[in-house]
Amino acid sequence: MILTEDFSLQKNKSTILYVDANNLFFRAYHSASSVNGNPLHFLLNMAYSLKSGLPNQYTFAVFDGENNRQSRLEIFPEYKANREKLKDKNGEEIDVTHLVENAKKIFEVLGFNVYSSNGIEGDDVIGILARKSAEKGLNVIAVSSDKDYRQFCQYSEFLNIYNSQSKSVINQKNFLEKIEIPFDKYVDYLSLTGDSSDGIDGVAKVGEKTAKKWILEVGGIEDIKNNLDKIKNGKTKDNLVEAINNGLLDRNKKLISFHFDKEDTINIDKNEIIKSEINIEKLDEFCITYNMRQFREKYIEPLIEMKQYFRSNKLQKLLQEKETERLEKNSSYSENYTNLNQNEHTDNLEIFLKDNHENTTEKHSKNQRFEPQF
Repeated sequence: MILTEDFSLQKNKSTILYVDANNLFFRAYHSASSVNGNPLHFLLNMAYSLKSGLPNQYTFAVFDGENNRQSRLEIFPEYKANREKLKDKNGEEIDVTHLVENAKKIFEVLGFNVYSSNGIEGDDVIGILARKSAEKGLNVIAVSSDKDYRQFCQYSEFLNIYNSQSKSVINQKNFLEKIEIPFDKYVDYLSLTGDSSDGIDGVAKVGEKTAKKWILEVGGIEDIKNNLDKIKNGKTKDNLVEAINNGLLDRNKKLISFHFDKEDTINIDKNEIIKSEINIEKLDEFCITYNMRQFREKYIEPLIEMKQYFRSNKLQKLLQEKETERLEKNSSYSENYTNLNQNEHTDNLEIFLKDNHENTTEKHSKNQRFEPQF
């Protein structure tokens, strides 16, 4: 359950919700893979839980654009080189292009403004937009499990970082308690420890404990450079001096900091920005078309029963066609299963990658129930 009291929000001010869509998509993909499920089913539930459970008047789902890593690759050619490619059960690399396009459709039917910009990472887009929103005095919630998002907190006391995986919130009021260093020193801290998820090495032998100690006792990287006499002599200090002299710390700071100088690559037409509302009919059509039966039965059918939504004849006909297809496929599967005496169930994920119109089973936590809030 999302506890909104953990957020730092102003009353009578709009709240802008920015979602790291790539982060959420790959989480959904891996969750689905672990149970041979359909990634779209998982993503739809994840995105809906954010939309219905978090305060928001405007919502943005931001994806990476083409050549998005270029600016950081120029600084460090090995940037994110450690990221493994998605592979199927046979070890073949998967082209996720069509999956991402369908992921965008999910956010669209849930009333998100979907955006990406070429030549810049989605994280940088969110960083730029979040800071601009905060500067305008708005409430901001940025959703990502990436720890480098924590640096956002320095730009406003009403800028919140929500990790939907751990259900935790970080902002200025709880930053020191949770992270144990000042929020304006977080980039310096990550520069010292490195960020393994992005393939960024830190200072050798410097872990979280040592980095926090230096930050609290000496200050940020520039303070440390100018006060090396305050660092205890030993191998760790030697490594620190080496990292200063070979430019590793300066490089890390450039990699980890959000690239606000890329603001000119962002071009959003204000007239096309939509408010955070869900068009139930479009959502219903999407669920029927892509066989999101469990989601539809959980959230949309109750609205029909309560006469809060009336399904059109067109969608009713489409639903009947899809249900007929599903029953025929299930019948065919049962017959083949019996005749061949197979002990192995159909791999739903493989079917999904071949044809996005299969009905699959998704695994829900009993705590992940959200009442319809349209």
